[in-house]
Amino acid sequence: LSVTFDEEVELGTIGTLQLMDGATVLKTYDLSVTADRTAFTLSADKKTLSWTVGLDLPLNTNIAVAVSAGFVKDEADNDFAGITAASGAWNFTTLNRIMVTSVAVPANATYRIGQE
Repeated sequence: LSVTFDEEVELGTIGTLQLMDGATVLKTYDLSVTADRTAFTLSADKKTLSWTVGLDLPLNTNIAVAVSAGFVKDEADNDFAGITAASGAWNFTTLNRIMVTSVAVPANATYRIGQE
């Protein structure tokens, strides 16, 4: 996931970012936890913050993102005010995808390259 700001930012010293499914917290990233902090990268222009979620999100689900105040700050040391999951400021819907676990081919079937 990534978010782009209109000015250069850096990670704050404290704060959390949460992925939410309604009232259920799916994942919390806490800047006071080294492994969570190092999961985030800034683009060369310092305007885009990116990270890999690292867990399977539920299918066909509206996910909201909550960011606490101070999670990022600008070059003038002003803290980002934060957003709540309930605000709807940042959300996305996961795909409704069924995982194929096996494929059966009829025993008598003959296939040529390029045929289905």
